Amino acid sequence: MTEAAPATVRAHRWELSGLGRAPFRYLGMYENRYDMGGGHSKPGGTCNYCGQGILYCFKVESADGKRFVVGCDCIAHCHDPAEKIVVQAKRALKEYKRAKAGEGRAAKRKAEAEARQAKWAADREANKTRLATDPLYLRLSAQPENEFLAQMRESLEKWGQLTEKQEAAAVRVLERIEGEPARKAASFHLGAVGERVAVVGVVELVRCVYRGVDRYDPDRWLNKIRTDDGALVVWFTGSGRVEGDRVFATATVKDRSEYQGEKQTVVKNLREKAPK
Repeated sequence: MTEAAPATVRAHRWELSGLGRAPFRYLGMYENRYDMGGGHSKPGGTCNYCGQGILYCFKVESADGKRFVVGCDCIAHCHDPAEKIVVQAKRALKEYKRAKAGEGRAAKRKAEAEARQAKWAADREANKTRLATDPLYLRLSAQPENEFLAQMRESLEKWGQLTEKQEAAAVRVLERIEGEPARKAASFHLGAVGERVAVVGVVELVRCVYRGVDRYDPDRWLNKIRTDDGALVVWFTGSGRVEGDRVFATATVKDRSEYQGEKQTVVKNLREKAPK
């Protein structure tokens, strides 16, 4: 009986190409891109096995210490079950592409944000130049201490115009502030302390000055009423009115005082009555 001939061990294709002895070990990967200018590029690496130009270079080390690089297709020729080199290489390439895509999206978002900021800055300067002679803008600029008017001025500079409601609100506040000196000079008191007076006018300001805890400790509201003849009436009560409401009432004068240079009449026992 003749003995079977020993099986011939076929050499690895990388061994036949002089890249070293098997087994081979995967070391990692990197991108090699050649910038051609004008937004164009091409693969900057070369596969040491097939000679093809490659963008993604996979580093491999042979058993006898030789190191070389191969491309995406040739890395599959390294059949080493223990190291699972192909699985490692594909995972590394997938993670690398995902990271590069994330960096690209982040860079794009940053560039778009910078472009928007630059455009807004340019539009703002153009609006400021155009608004240099605008009456409303000049009136707003003359009241820098008022927070609301400062916001309206910023909106005007940013967008070039205000909405109808914004403009109407800004004009109302400007008229109140600009007319304040004349109003203070013409202010007067209503009646004498203890006297019953008529209060006919518009609610100008409503503020809660104290928050109570229960019905035995109620809220305290400040209501300022501007009468039709220009007097300022102050009324403290347990509930606030609505700014802009018309008031037809009688009240008892509690005090005659002055606040920030304007005479005001503090009243109590205000009773509503039907308008004539």
